[in-house]
Amino acid sequence: MKPARLNTINITRSSAAMEAFSFTYTEPAGDSGDDVETALDLSQYDDVRMQVRNGESYEADLVYTLDLTDGITIAGDDNEQLNLEHSSNHTELFEADGEYWRDIMLVVGDESFIVARGKINVQFNITEKP
Repeated sequence: MKPARLNTINITRSSAAMEAFSFTYTEPAGDSGDDVETALDLSQYDDVRMQVRNGESYEADLVYTLDLTDGITIAGDDNEQLNLEHSSNHTELFEADGEYWRDIMLVVGDESFIVARGKINVQFNITEKP
């Protein structure tokens, strides 16, 4: 499965940012002839993580991780909404202006599956620039 593409977000270093995504999937048409869009219950997974890296490669240096114990909550009537909080403690870890990559992963046991990828554009606060 190819990961979905997330919209690029802009973050200023050492500031907080919030995002929310709803996850659904389409069940192919059966006898009814109509495809059915269904909410994906994120609570069925052992963990949901978002890793932020300093490059597009999966081997690029890890900047920070959000998970269900730090920065990610699940909401929605069908547990399909993922709320992400990039706290100032997280965003102060960016070492330079520029482009960073993020992957959202669903975790089952020792296996993780990347379901969405996207970019973060980081700008330093004007008072922090050298």
